[in-house]
Amino acid sequence: MRNNGLTEDFLAEKLMQGMNAKKTHFVTYEGEITEERTIEDSDIQFKHLKTAFEIRGDIKSNTIETLNLGIVQLPTKKSVDDWNKDELPSDNTNNANEEKID
Repeated sequence: MRNNGLTEDFLAEKLMQGMNAKKTHFVTYEGEITEERTIEDSDIQFKHLKTAFEIRGDIKSNTIETLNLGIVQLPTKKSVDDWNKDELPSDNTNNANEEKID
């Protein structure tokens, strides 16, 4: 990645540019721009600041921690018969170890 210009200095520069982000609001009247104001873009600045803290390790990103996939069984090469053997038992076989009363 460094060979393509993605160095620490480049990333730091882009991070600082984002933390200094500004946005321009235009005021129109009857279809004509009558005024424009450039203000701090606090949403973008906050995102860049949060990213900087995450990179430094000052805060943890909770993106992965909130993602719960559970247990996933990936398919393997099995025949149809092998797949059918792995089915869950039906309701009438769940109590196979219990004593039957006539």
